[in-house]
Formats: sequence, C-alpha cells, structure tokens
Amino acid sequence: MKNTGYCAASVLLVITIAGGPVFAAGKTKENYCSLIRETPEGKFRYEPKMDWSLLAEEEREGVIELPSDVTGIACLRTPLLLKPADLESLQQGKKLSFSASAINIVGFEMTGGKIIWSVTSGSLDAKVLKAIEKSVAEVQKLVK
Repeated sequence: MKNTGYCAASVLLVITIAGGPVFAAGKTKENYCSLIRETPEGKFRYEPKMDWSLLAEEEREGVIELPSDVTGIACLRTPLLLKPADLESLQQGKKLSFSASAINIVGFEMTGGKIIWSVTSGSLDAKVLKAIEKSVAEVQKLVK
C-alpha cells in the first residue's frame, strides 16, 4: 500500500489496546473507532469516537456523511475482515484500518475501483490472510 500520510500503527496511541484473538468465528465485533482527520497544515490527527462504530453506522439506512477532512477511519474489529457495508466508506475515498491487537493492523483502501489491502503492522497466519483475502474478494464483487 502506498504511503497514506499517516501511520496506521499510531492508531494504537488513540485506541485502547484490545485483547483476544485476531480471527474468531461468529459475529463481527467493533469498537473504539477513531476518525483520521487532515489538518490545514497537511498533518493528521486522530479523533476518538469511543461510543461510535463504523460498521453499525454503515449498516444503517442512508449514506454516512463524514466531514471532508476525514481521510480514514481506524477501529478495533474482530475478525479483521472487510464487510459489504464497508464499501460505502471505501467508495467515499476513506481509508480503513482494523486492528484486533496492539500488533496486527490491516489497512484497506480503494484505488481506481479496486480494493487494495495490506497488513500495515504485525503479521498474520495463513488462515487469517486467506479469510481477509476472501472478504475483500466478496466486497470487490459489489463494486459497480
């Protein structure tokens, strides 16, 4: 993934470190999101939204309306999978970062209609990487 102007690892400075497995079967759990905002000086700052969930917001009816200075969203999410509802944020040009621990961070962005993802911090086992790849492929099928 290209340099995004902000370090996904710094998400950990804003988001409380969560324990637990990086990949777990069952319902997606998400909390401790932060908006990543670009300042007039071209720097980035994190705005914690501790009581706000990107996924919950995306799953509501209507379009998510975020301020134009929001360039990305970082959340604690397990499992670290892209969901169909995330497509809306990606199509708005927002970069998404999901973490399940202090070590592993996965970033997603859309470039030219193609979803690009990478492990921006840490390392994940083959089973988790395959699950992430599959989730991205499923969401990519929804791109019009």
